[in-house]
Amino acid sequence: EYNSPDNRPPQSYRPSFNSDDVGQHVDSENHGFLSQALSHAHKTVQHTDDIDEDGVQNLRNAHHQAFSSEGQGPQGMAPDALGGAAAFKVFTDMMSSGGGSHGSSGGGDMQSKLIGMAVQHASSLFDQSGGGSSEAKQSAMNSAATYAMQLMMKKEMSNFIGGGSSGGLSGIMGMASKFM
Repeated sequence: EYNSPDNRPPQSYRPSFNSDDVGQHVDSENHGFLSQALSHAHKTVQHTDDIDEDGVQNLRNAHHQAFSSEGQGPQGMAPDALGGAAAFKVFTDMMSSGGGSHGSSGGGDMQSKLIGMAVQHASSLFDQSGGGSSEAKQSAMNSAATYAMQLMMKKEMSNFIGGGSSGGLSGIMGMASKFM
């Protein structure tokens, strides 16, 4: 039971999402990539713990490169980094807007929205980076879905978006300094 790294109890929270709801946040031309991205992400998070602080720092760095005025932009970034930057952008945008859910009340709906937005951002970043093979685009979208789910698995994030006991806006604002 306690054979996980650092002798921590296994993570019991797993993101829940509805693939139809996720699809509402992804442009129709990307729907062909979506089911594979969701399947890949779901399998990956079933066998991993939530993302560690080094992983979060890597996502922060990718986000900075892709979106900051000081960064290089998405050109030349690897598909995995594009997916990470996209997932991180969704969470930083959510936090900077105070967690505005545009009418959904958190829980599965919010999780589906976050995953869908991350996948769509990855597609857009991939196109801005100069594009490439459909396999590389799939890889970027797989990474975005996986990183979005792993970020949701962080205890502090899961409280805000409806996993575990909800901590509400104060919980997410406490996390803002760690993620931004």
